[in-house]
Amino acid sequence: MSRRIPVLALAALIGAGLLTARWLREPVPPDAVGTPAQEPSTLDQGKRRATGSTEITRPIYSTSVKQVGAKAAWLTGSLAPPSGEATAILRSHKRAAMAGDSHAALLVYMKLRDCLRAASEYHDDDAALRDALALGSVDEAIARQESQARDCKDVTPAQYAERGAWLERSAEQGNVMAQLLYASDPEATVGSPPMMLRNPERLVAYKSKAMTYLQRAARQGSLNALAQLSRAYMHGILVPADPVLAHAYQQAVTRADPGFPPDPDIAKTGRVFSDQQRSASDELARRIYRDCRQAP
Repeated sequence: MSRRIPVLALAALIGAGLLTARWLREPVPPDAVGTPAQEPSTLDQGKRRATGSTEITRPIYSTSVKQVGAKAAWLTGSLAPPSGEATAILRSHKRAAMAGDSHAALLVYMKLRDCLRAASEYHDDDAALRDALALGSVDEAIARQESQARDCKDVTPAQYAERGAWLERSAEQGNVMAQLLYASDPEATVGSPPMMLRNPERLVAYKSKAMTYLQRAARQGSLNALAQLSRAYMHGILVPADPVLAHAYQQAVTRADPGFPPDPDIAKTGRVFSDQQRSASDELARRIYRDCRQAP
């Protein structure tokens, strides 16, 4: 059955030019999209790979690497798994993932994530409006939602429940994008908020692993990871709040990339530091910056 969405409201919003693109949910800096550069080996996520008769050639995301100095870099752009029938894509990429391909493991997670998102949004008129506004066409938005529903119709609840395991497999194998995404998608690993409350020890383990992955990504030169670590220490979500460390990580990011806009809340906190706190933050920032620049 075809979807129908509030066309008059949509036409009015498009005519007013209130929205031209969907905001990214992935962990990329808002102003860090620059000229595509040669990817450093430690941040190389999209090389062509082959496993048996299954060849994986599609880039993992429409992205570029913004190189900052010799070692540090931003991963920028939007994420997009392969289009097509989901169960066939999962079968082929799982074989490669089980053979040790972190790129394929991440694609399995992304396909399951996008199918789950599409299923939750299919009967959501607000989601349909956002799609249509982003695409500039009601018909195109409806066609895309119906195409996604067809592609994902055979995915089972058990497969959806496995998406976190595939993401973790990719992150464990050193995939920087997977490490960043792991820290921003707790539900893939721990489950819904009620499940988190029922399994607090699992949530504690997730937080510890998420911080480990962010620190590993930072040591590989990921400025995205430094920015996420700064927010983590500022808001006390993955770790207890520590404004000195939050400020230090932000200082390291802005020192590596002066064009990166600092978080105003973190900057405001830094302005009221005592002399001792400011000195500690400056020293930590120097160490973090040095470690990032010395990434392998």
